Amino acid sequence: MSISLAALCNIRTLDELTDLLGSIEEETYRKQVCNPLKKPLSSVGTHCRHIIEFYQCFFLGLSNHVIDYDARERDVEIERNKVRAIAQLGLIESRLIKLSNKEERGTSLLLNTQVDPHTEVIRTQTNIERELVFLQNHSVHHLALIALLLNHYGQNTPDDFGLANATRIHQLKEAAG
Repeated sequence: MSISLAALCNIRTLDELTDLLGSIEEETYRKQVCNPLKKPLSSVGTHCRHIIEFYQCFFLGLSNHVIDYDARERDVEIERNKVRAIAQLGLIESRLIKLSNKEERGTSLLLNTQVDPHTEVIRTQTNIERELVFLQNHSVHHLALIALLLNHYGQNTPDDFGLANATRIHQLKEAAG
């Protein structure tokens, strides 16, 4: 897969999110779902912040060749302010467009992650294409959670919002034959 194609897939996913955000109220964006003990669990805004910060970590990692998705800022303003989230998504899309034009295929990167709080950081080799595929899949996963939240609130989402690409491809094959 080329960087251009991987970036385009990410842009389409982020466009779906941006379009949806434009159709919901700020109150809906911030509304928290709580557990039975009334402890806030998540909101559309928390999922958007999470998506945005993963892309921010990716771009920071490109500059120093080490990606660390655990080193997020956790900027609560993004999860409270829909307009700020939409602006951040636009910046990410602009950076993805620039990246797709560079075609830095095969650029070697390191990925840092800690899979358990009692173990050391794991460092492994990766590359831009692999991370773009991961980011798109990760984003779609959170779009599916956003769709569940909105449906819980009685708000409709497009039928294919948050639907994995593999599922879309499978459905197309099923319909064709």
